[in-house]
Amino acid sequence: MSKKAVILFNLGGPDEPGAIQPFLFNLFNDPAIIDLPGLIRWPLAKFISARRAPVAKEI
Repeated sequence: MSKKAVILFNLGGPDEPGAIQPFLFNLFNDPAIIDLPGLIRWPLAKFISARRAPVAKEI
């Protein structure tokens, strides 16, 4: 029988709507979150954070 584990992290959050995009960028630019070389991860993090920030501001 295999064992499974669930690990929960509290990553915090932005303290105001203007901090949402920088928060998302820092989250997705973390190599522990997206395991890609920095030359790929940085533009990908910029793209994701720019696309998700407007949606997250409405939540």
